[in-house]
Amino acid sequence: MKVYFGAGDQTFAPKSVYCLQGLATDGGWQYWVALHNHTVRTLNRRVALGVRAPNTNEVQLFRGLVQTLSLREVWVTNGIYTGVVCSENLGRFLPRD
Repeated sequence: MKVYFGAGDQTFAPKSVYCLQGLATDGGWQYWVALHNHTVRTLNRRVALGVRAPNTNEVQLFRGLVQTLSLREVWVTNGIYTGVVCSENLGRFLPRD
């Protein structure tokens, strides 16, 4: 098993934090899971948990990874709860136009 870790300090992180270059050139390995974090936020001075589903930009990115790197699942967590989306079910989510 190999684990690639990418991180950024922006709300909408660029593709470079997803380690796609390494994944594409690391032959012989299968890309099973992309774990993505929707952090806890503050809304009206109250703690609000992040959504446990990919947003429209992420849907578009992950669909591309299914096609190019055979990604199998997407896990979206807010640090407490995690939503799991199989690659076959990404079609149920709306991508960005």
